[in-house]
Amino acid sequence: MQKGFSAIIGIVIIVVIAFVAIGGIFAYQYFFIKPVATSSIVQQILNKPFPLAGEPTDQTAGWKTYINTEYGFEFKYPSNWVVIKTTNGVSLTSPERKKKYDECDPPKQFCGSEFDFYVVTCSAQNGINYDCAYGLNLGEYRPLGSPLIKPMIIGDEAGYEWLETTSNGGGYNFTVTHNNMVYSMGTQGEYNWETAPKTIKQIVSTFKFTTPTNQTAETPGVESDVTNQPTFLIAAYSNNGKNFIDVDYVTWLHGDASITAQVQDGKCASASVCQAFPNGYKQNLNPKIRTFEVPSSAPIIVNGEISSVVNEINQTHLTNPYGQNLSISFAKLKSAIATIKPWLTTSAQFKAPKAFITISVKNNIVTNITEPYQQ
Repeated sequence: MQKGFSAIIGIVIIVVIAFVAIGGIFAYQYFFIKPVATSSIVQQILNKPFPLAGEPTDQTAGWKTYINTEYGFEFKYPSNWVVIKTTNGVSLTSPERKKKYDECDPPKQFCGSEFDFYVVTCSAQNGINYDCAYGLNLGEYRPLGSPLIKPMIIGDEAGYEWLETTSNGGGYNFTVTHNNMVYSMGTQGEYNWETAPKTIKQIVSTFKFTTPTNQTAETPGVESDVTNQPTFLIAAYSNNGKNFIDVDYVTWLHGDASITAQVQDGKCASASVCQAFPNGYKQNLNPKIRTFEVPSSAPIIVNGEISSVVNEINQTHLTNPYGQNLSISFAKLKSAIATIKPWLTTSAQFKAPKAFITISVKNNIVTNITEPYQQ
């Protein structure tokens, strides 16, 4: 009994000693040791917000913004690049490019491009500006769906990202149409999709359309209502959040009437040498560009050249895209019209059309668009 009691007393004494020792340590730290302040650098690191996994970061933060009020566009660019205004656009040069170009010994034409990025503009209605030739006829030179061209959105419009390879060099390019204007941009040099400079694509990702100082909001003239009116389609574009087409009314004639019209237009010397073509003859005695708004509810059915181009854009690979009554969106129509080469005309009074369609209009609003099937 005495032994058990002594053991209990021993355990109690050990616990008390341990408690006193631990308390003494805490008391010593509290009264005699000063807390170490967290360094300002460590504090900054701790306070810095870290992006969540997968959260995108703005790669263009701190860049400047270039604004062109004459042609209606703007974009961001690295803050140390130099901007050079050109006749119908702008060029930009990085310090590295400028230094290399300035120190180049051979004649300047053998020193490569002086610029890192350029934007050129031209009218989408004539197709004669060399700077924009590829932009207007891209489908002809670079078949859609090939490795050299990729559809992309530029400034909320359907455009293209494409690589150029020529005997004189090459380029990493972008093309888009907006309000009857073609905007071509990019850089020169031999690239492939892996080596194409990311900075150039980042610049293009910030590209936006604005209202040029020489243009006002679209205000189409008041026109009479028509049903299935044959017309040449000149342009399809968007402005201020609305969709529009520019058209030129024609008369679609067949048989003897088409022969008479051809003689009248000087296409034939006499009726005896004229032919009545299966697709008829389109006569335009009173050229006049009319602008109509196209609501998103208006059906667009295509069967001809537009259908063929949309087939390439969609890469549906139809053996015969004609006569399929293909229903498309206005965005697809814009993309196709931007690709189709304008028809050549011999008279300045005619605007070069892109396609032949029929339209119905009520209260100055297009209610349907149809591209007829023609053999």
